[in-house]
Amino acid sequence: MSREGTRSKAQAQPAPPEKRPLLVWAIYVLGGVGAAVLALSALFTAGAAFGPSDADVAVDVSALALALWGGLVLLAVVVWLWRRRRVQP
Repeated sequence: MSREGTRSKAQAQPAPPEKRPLLVWAIYVLGGVGAAVLALSALFTAGAAFGPSDADVAVDVSALALALWGGLVLLAVVVWLWRRRRVQP
């Protein structure tokens, strides 16, 4: 009796799902914090710019802060897209 067409138990079991490394989770968390900081900053800036005109308000945006938080958000999005593309066929 030939058993060429049958698979062994090791081949029949599906591979376990890939776990996310700690570094990936850290990037996701930092990207989420960065997105929250940018969104809240935009809300406060919009409130200052479009608020009552009788208040003397100055808006000072730090380019370094925008680059830092925006970079963290961009890094998280790139990692997410890279991992998603790698998993899908």
